Amino acid sequence: TTNLSIENGSQISSTAFSRGNAGNISIQAENIDISNNSDSLTGIFAFVNTEAIGNAGQIDITTENLDINNNNSFISTSTLGEGDAGTINILATESINLFDNANIWAIVFESGVGDAGSVNIEAASLEFDDFSKVSVESFGRGNSGTLTVNANSITLLDGSQIIGSIEGTGDGGTLAVNAETIEIIDSFGEGTIRPTGIVSNVNQGGEGNGGSIDIKANSISIDGRRAEISASVFGEGNAGELNITATESIDITNLAGIFADVINRDNTGEGGDLFIDTPNLSLDDVGTISVANQGQGNAGSLTINTDFLSIFNNSAVSLSNQGQGNGGNLAIGANSIEVSLFSRIVAGTENGIGGDINLTVNDSIFLRDGGSILATAFSDGSGGNITIDSNFIVAFPGNDSDILASSVQGEGGNITINAESLFGIQERTLNDSTNDINASSEVSGLDGTVNISTPDINPVQGTTELPNNIVVPEETSQQACEANREIAAQNGLNIKGKGGIVPEPGLPLNSLNIAVNGETNSTSVIPQPIETSQGEIQPARGIKVTESGEIILTAYRTNNSGERIPEIKQNCG
Repeated sequence: TTNLSIENGSQISSTAFSRGNAGNISIQAENIDISNNSDSLTGIFAFVNTEAIGNAGQIDITTENLDINNNNSFISTSTLGEGDAGTINILATESINLFDNANIWAIVFESGVGDAGSVNIEAASLEFDDFSKVSVESFGRGNSGTLTVNANSITLLDGSQIIGSIEGTGDGGTLAVNAETIEIIDSFGEGTIRPTGIVSNVNQGGEGNGGSIDIKANSISIDGRRAEISASVFGEGNAGELNITATESIDITNLAGIFADVINRDNTGEGGDLFIDTPNLSLDDVGTISVANQGQGNAGSLTINTDFLSIFNNSAVSLSNQGQGNGGNLAIGANSIEVSLFSRIVAGTENGIGGDINLTVNDSIFLRDGGSILATAFSDGSGGNITIDSNFIVAFPGNDSDILASSVQGEGGNITINAESLFGIQERTLNDSTNDINASSEVSGLDGTVNISTPDINPVQGTTELPNNIVVPEETSQQACEANREIAAQNGLNIKGKGGIVPEPGLPLNSLNIAVNGETNSTSVIPQPIETSQGEIQPARGIKVTESGEIILTAYRTNNSGERIPEIKQNCG
């Protein structure tokens, strides 16, 4: 139930100076405050010193509120010698707040040989601001560690990070982040020194594979020029794997993005794999989702499962290879997709085989104001393939919203569309004033193919109005064979010879072509009298009007003029 304050160069530390492991540190306090207004390191440390051999100790902290403030304020486990950094476990029942370049890290310094330790954080709320971070990093020879964060809310502002990175030799860290809400906001704009966000990268000068990131939340908001979630490679190696699940929504806006890229053109590594699953995915104001390779290897894969995907205002969902390798696979499953205001779904290739786009959409795809779907190739690359399965594809007229699998010097790709209907877009030569489907190459004879499959029936054509006076079957068949039913019950139906065959198969069966037991039945169709208490009553079957206007009911059938209708032989007993 006490408070702990560590200030201005004060330290709680455990150090290995020669051979052997550093000791462990365990702290319990109601509130812990670490702040620094000096140039000296301030905080809680467990480390392996230079030229020492051994592992750093473990740091365990339990508190209600943890505040770390000002530059050179740390909770750190590290190695400068030979050995692994230790593990940091922090449980805060209320909040963890890091401000002004404050740090929680498990790190291998440049002189170190060993793996970075693990960091495990659990709190009700986390807020990091102004270049503060929690990290597992290696600048020496060793792998980055594992970082796990569990919180109700996570807010990362202006250069702050949850990060696992490599700048030495080794693989990037594994990050697992679980929260109800995640907000990543960068307000610095132009000139930001480092990104704000959740990052597992191989940085410039590093050699190793990018780490993996697994994020689960209810809602995720990423806003600002350098706000991002990234598993990328700026040095040498393969990009990492990035899995993001949000049960409510993901919003990416104002130059923010999600990336699994290879940036170094000399890198021979492969692009990363990115998977996103959320009911509502929105990109606006140059928001980006990107899997790219600018090096020598192939692009990775990009998979999105969502109910509603909206891409607005120069935003992009992009899979690209801007180097020497081949494109990958971009797959989107959705209920509806809208691409507008010069935004795009794109698989681009510079020199290799184009990437493929597969869209499976239960309802509709809307393209407007230059919004397009592109599998394009530049230089010597070949256009990728586009496959679309959707109910409707609607392109608003006059906006140059296209579906293209085109190439400059190589072969055009193939476009396959299965849809109920296409509105405002059709296969034709490219034109800036129309919405076009095209799989052409600028080299003659290398055009791709376009296959569009739609039903013969237009689902929006006029419908036929059904009559209101419904005919009940009994009303048309009840009296048909009423006479002499005992005999009728013993009858059978025999169709003999050509007499039972209609002139054409499509015509209805005609009673004149049917014989019962080889002959027609002459049984009278006049109904039998009805027995009543007043005697037998013959049912009326016709009506006759005299010259004086008198109405007479008749036992025989009459026409509209009251004239008797001759009886005909029946063909049922």
